[in-house]
Amino acid sequence: MNAALLTRSVIDRILPGRLRAQPAPNSPDDRRVAPRRQAALSAEVVTGGRTYPGQIRNISTTGLELAFEKAPPLVKGAQLLVCAGTLAPFTGSVRWMAGPECGMAFNSALAEEIVEDTSALFDPGKRVRPGRARVQLTATVRGPGLDRKVTIENVCSGGAQLTTGLSLALNTGVMIEIDGILPIGGYVRWSHAGRCGVMFNKLLPITAGEEISRRCGVHASWMNELREAHASIVETP
Repeated sequence: MNAALLTRSVIDRILPGRLRAQPAPNSPDDRRVAPRRQAALSAEVVTGGRTYPGQIRNISTTGLELAFEKAPPLVKGAQLLVCAGTLAPFTGSVRWMAGPECGMAFNSALAEEIVEDTSALFDPGKRVRPGRARVQLTATVRGPGLDRKVTIENVCSGGAQLTTGLSLALNTGVMIEIDGILPIGGYVRWSHAGRCGVMFNKLLPITAGEEISRRCGVHASWMNELREAHASIVETP
């Protein structure tokens, strides 16, 4: 054993683990443990010389989740510049994509006080994910080669997010069956890490919304939005 290896061996015995490499601030391990804060903050996302409107849905010191009305042409690893509200602009790279949503890892970790300032993380008067009700409902999803119990995590007039434990092909037609509620048809819009988003073929029926609201204790404002969505379609020439 040469002198360098001998010295390292002695130090390791005296100070075990002290010289082992530590995760970089933006490593996957670090991102998993950094606490996330909910947000609903409008943002401008610049990539590839173009600017896309989006919304910050949650944020931590090491990354955030973005949502877009229409998914921009992003690829994993693409560099993003995000400008939002009173926050200083920050840069990072795309870590994952799921339909109109993506995860971003910061190039440099943010200070704790930035993500703790909740007043800066919401547009005035905006709720987290307007129009969506957070629920926990057991349902059965049926489709081509699919017959499985799932959990509905959130629902709006036009779709729902499900925990399936599966990777489902985009545009797969499915039927969502909740006990005591008429089946709701739709198709898979995105699928990632055992979850998927389903877009309904038509608006969630008001009677179904009322039953979901009753079972899950959803705020009355959600039902008002559902009724307004139905009224806007009836009134359209």
